[in-house]
Amino acid sequence: MTDPVDQHYTPRELAQAIVFALVKHGDLQPNDRVLDPCVGLGAFSDAVRAVEFADSLRVITNDIDSSATADLHHDYLSMQYVGDLFQLIVSNPPYSL
Repeated sequence: MTDPVDQHYTPRELAQAIVFALVKHGDLQPNDRVLDPCVGLGAFSDAVRAVEFADSLRVITNDIDSSATADLHHDYLSMQYVGDLFQLIVSNPPYSL
């Protein structure tokens, strides 16, 4: 049986390592606006919210699956974002994209 929303969750440890690297290399900085367009179980957004300067960040989450805990529930590919809305997008998009 095929999963209708093609869900493949990122291990939390991997998401934490990626976010740590983003901080280390200066790609994630205080006061950034961060988007996770395919939040799933929240591995990336939780890792972002755990950085030392998390209180200064604005993290927006989205997921097409209405049962996911997300700020928005839209098909990310049909959404239109202004280029300067977010400084960083972190996610593990579904494999079928």
